[in-house]
Amino acid sequence: MKTSLSILVVDDDSGIRDLFERILESQGHQIEKAADGFEAVEWAGEKSFDLAFVDLRMPGLNGVDTLAKLKGIQPEITMVIMSAQPMEEEIEKAWKLGVYGCMVKPFDVMKVLHIVETIQVAKEKLEIRPSGIQVLVIDDSALIRDYFTVLLSKQGHAVDVARDGEEGIQKVQKKSYHAIFLDILMPGLNGVETLKRIQTVNSKIPVIMMTGFSCGTENLVEEAYSLGVWAVLEKAIDSAEIEETLESVLKKSGVKNE
Repeated sequence: MKTSLSILVVDDDSGIRDLFERILESQGHQIEKAADGFEAVEWAGEKSFDLAFVDLRMPGLNGVDTLAKLKGIQPEITMVIMSAQPMEEEIEKAWKLGVYGCMVKPFDVMKVLHIVETIQVAKEKLEIRPSGIQVLVIDDSALIRDYFTVLLSKQGHAVDVARDGEEGIQKVQKKSYHAIFLDILMPGLNGVETLKRIQTVNSKIPVIMMTGFSCGTENLVEEAYSLGVWAVLEKAIDSAEIEETLESVLKKSGVKNE
């Protein structure tokens, strides 16, 4: 049975708050709602949360300032921003605060559920089974690293992780992998720069890239495809899509997935 999560929804639109409440409570999660940043900060001081969905544009305390205060009170909280309009400068500030991803309104309900599933899977206890399939996950998000480790290990794969591009490149220099999952936006070397470096070490490793920011990464995604990545997946990625993509990559590259 998957873990029930404690979730905070911060939005000045009561319709959005109520929608999240209906969807997530029906899945067994505990939901608290805040109409603005100040109320969100009060909740964070009273209760521990696994996840917060925060609107970027709100009266009073704006989304970025709210994120910063939430992170200051609860450093381990996973934060997702929501925006109905392009706000590149604010989104960049949010990314630097370590948000998991950005959802553009109106958003797909399934994307919300996939984000929640990611956190649930990452919290599961892991029993690693040996396998001949070697997978490297490069992402600055500990949540994503844990999620992939649990998910792919359950499929019988051996998973290594790296928290940034430099660490990922070092691992590729020392070991051969059947596939790499690589985040596009990371501190230091971004995903595309990391990809170029990896290809100079071993150009035959299939690389699947990921992004939690569908807004503002179009140029990087286009460049990644021009460099020959196998796919670009948008976070939150549901487990079936990850498994299907990896299976396709292994099959096309001639690796037997046993």
